[in-house]
Amino acid sequence: MLYSFMRGYKPQFWGMLSTLSTPNPHRLPSSVAREDEHLLVAAAKKGDATAFEELVNRYEDKIFRLAKNITGNREDAEDAMQDAFLKAYSHLQDFHGNSRF
Repeated sequence: MLYSFMRGYKPQFWGMLSTLSTPNPHRLPSSVAREDEHLLVAAAKKGDATAFEELVNRYEDKIFRLAKNITGNREDAEDAMQDAFLKAYSHLQDFHGNSRF
């Protein structure tokens, strides 16, 4: 939405706004996400368990560290991580690919 007071005004960060709202955020640098992530997601959506397993392998360390920082203990972090991946798997068909897995 462009307000009338903004017409003709182009701040330096204006170009960044269009970059942030691009429809394919997969190209942003990441230590976890790789160029083939969208292919793995597509294969997992078609029922390829090996593809989903690869996605889990890529993200499990990061998810575990985050969950452990939040929960404060290993057992709860493992439970939270398992719940997260189960939920991701059960809602895989709803994933449209507008973000990283």
